[in-house]
Amino acid sequence: MESMQSYFGELKLEERNLIAASINKMDKDFEEAKASFDIGSYETYEWVEDDCMMVFLDDNIPKVIAKAEYIGSIVCKEWCWNWQKKEVRVNRKCKKLIRGFKTFVRQYNFSYLLQDRFPANEHIGWVLSAIVSLYGRGKLIYKIERCEATEFYIFSNIVKV
Repeated sequence: MESMQSYFGELKLEERNLIAASINKMDKDFEEAKASFDIGSYETYEWVEDDCMMVFLDDNIPKVIAKAEYIGSIVCKEWCWNWQKKEVRVNRKCKKLIRGFKTFVRQYNFSYLLQDRFPANEHIGWVLSAIVSLYGRGKLIYKIERCEATEFYIFSNIVKV
């Protein structure tokens, strides 16, 4: 937990417990998804925003389909939650969970969960996404590099085709 302080500064016990539980769940989810769905082994993926799905393909053939919601991104070393006004381009259907999460996190006085944008690195993006996954009972957090952004998604349902 000492390394968390280097990223987040001084943390209250409640915040440390939230982060620890979230990271533990994220690690477990990744191992299960890797074992069950070979996540990480496919040639490519497609983000199908109209249907809020991530499709993983080999030889242009769908192998795994996941119901996905966009959490947020890191652009120019700054975290941007998808609820902020700048992210209006994202399909509203792909934001249901995060809108509920925004209301839920008001109980924490943890600035990273309350501010729309702030300086961040990929490590912070993973932790924030893990907290969303813990709240939303997600199945997996997935990161993609697109344009100049590192984007984070939460999968709520994963199916092997």
